[in-house]
Amino acid sequence: MDKEVLMKFYQENMYGMRRGGENVTYELLGPDPAPAQKRGMPRNPFEVVGGELVKIKVEKDGRSTEFIVHAYVPEKRNAEKYPSGSPFIICMHPIMPKDYAVEQGYAVFFLESTKVASDDIEHKGAFYDIYPYEESADEQTGALAAWGWGASKVLDAVYVGLDKEFNLDAAASMVTGVSRWGKATAVCGAYDERFKMVIPSCSGAGGLALYNFFSEGKTYDLRKAGGPAEYTYGKNEPLSCLQSDAERGWFNDKFLEYKEASDIPYDQEGLISLCCAEDRFYFVIASYTGEDWVNAPSMWECCKRALKVYEEKGLKDNFAIHFHKEGHAVIQEDMELIVSYFNHMYYGWDTGIDMDALHTTLFEGQEDGNAEILRLRPYKKEDSRAIASWLRDEDIFLKWGGERFDGCPVSAEDIDEKYIASRITATELTKTSRQLIRSMGSMMFIFTFFGTIIYILVIYLLAKIIIEKNTQSISMTKILGYNNGEINSLYIHSTTIVTLISLLVGTVLVDRTLAVVMFEVFKGYSGWFEYKMALSVVLKTLGL
Repeated sequence: MDKEVLMKFYQENMYGMRRGGENVTYELLGPDPAPAQKRGMPRNPFEVVGGELVKIKVEKDGRSTEFIVHAYVPEKRNAEKYPSGSPFIICMHPIMPKDYAVEQGYAVFFLESTKVASDDIEHKGAFYDIYPYEESADEQTGALAAWGWGASKVLDAVYVGLDKEFNLDAAASMVTGVSRWGKATAVCGAYDERFKMVIPSCSGAGGLALYNFFSEGKTYDLRKAGGPAEYTYGKNEPLSCLQSDAERGWFNDKFLEYKEASDIPYDQEGLISLCCAEDRFYFVIASYTGEDWVNAPSMWECCKRALKVYEEKGLKDNFAIHFHKEGHAVIQEDMELIVSYFNHMYYGWDTGIDMDALHTTLFEGQEDGNAEILRLRPYKKEDSRAIASWLRDEDIFLKWGGERFDGCPVSAEDIDEKYIASRITATELTKTSRQLIRSMGSMMFIFTFFGTIIYILVIYLLAKIIIEKNTQSISMTKILGYNNGEINSLYIHSTTIVTLISLLVGTVLVDRTLAVVMFEVFKGYSGWFEYKMALSVVLKTLGL
């Protein structure tokens, strides 16, 4: 999809207008005194305290505003590995592994996001001081894009001198945020191409979860990530929630007009595609468990679509994905990978990072959420049909059983003896059918004989009724000069055709009905054959 078309769509129909071109300056205020004042007091995890305070000042068209950002700069000994200056991460809010990043020589900035734009439908804050939210669509920008604008203004300040103040590499910029700020991060990356790496975390609906993919009720095997063998997702955030009073302030008014998710013409992989460039990188973070609401499997589907775009342009390694076990946050293992990945991609260092692992998740191969029938576990009656289908499909069988078996089908020799309770041969499997043939086989001739007689009688009576019902009409046709052959074509042949069609349709209906009945009757048995009518039987039935 053309980037200009995507950008126009997101601005006009979802997030609001992209803003820029302001005059940006800054003022260093020194260390934040708040931590000493709040010592021992409980804090909201998103409350921003600490670090070096920097006042960002913005002016445009006679309007001005300002907001505070908190800077954490690495010590000189940690920053020496980056001769051109430290890389830096602009965070929409505090993140837990900040200290690790600083120790690795990265500078970290924390925005006071709700001072940039209020998290409600009031549209207040530094952004709206300059760009009031008006009735006209081209004068509307939602909070997500406004928060992203705040990160961009910090980047402006870096370019106009803050890089010298803190010894930063202005080109080595990153932006991140979690949840609603993960959405804002994705929007920021799409709206501002200067960010070298975009790191949205747990962004969910309105971020990197597809509007039209739902994982609610689906079950996944998450054991390789330390999760449960059967994790069933609960309710996903719907479009109606994004349009509620609690969240609609994140978007423009046009977005509220969509009644169904299927009405939205472009889905969220477009946000990632807008960042696809040779000199830019994308790193998606999410959590396998506890992310029912933000719909982690849907974010994986979004990433798969975007990854195809990167692959087509030969930029597969510019896109990375990491889902951790749990935590609606950027956690320590995420930051370790972020640092390793950025050092590898931007600086060209050999960090030993496994790039293949950053192109997949445990949801790969489990898109239908059917983990409960693709693994050995206590048998459930309702599994019978799926298991039967699975065992007949060699590709699926080898995909899920390839670690244990080399081929399909599996013989007793392929299975460890300790797992074999008994060996059932063809003789044992056909024992019941042989007994039935011996005890009741001769009765089948009686059924065939009387069935044939009854069928002939029915056809005879049907023909007799037709003739008797149409005696007068037949007499009239003879008077009019019709011969017997022509009369037969009018009354007998049409009935014959209807009868033959009824036989064909009836045979198919009976066959399918018996298949369903036999399956329901026998699926609870420990061993049984699937119902199947041989073609020869069908031909004999029609021939009689």
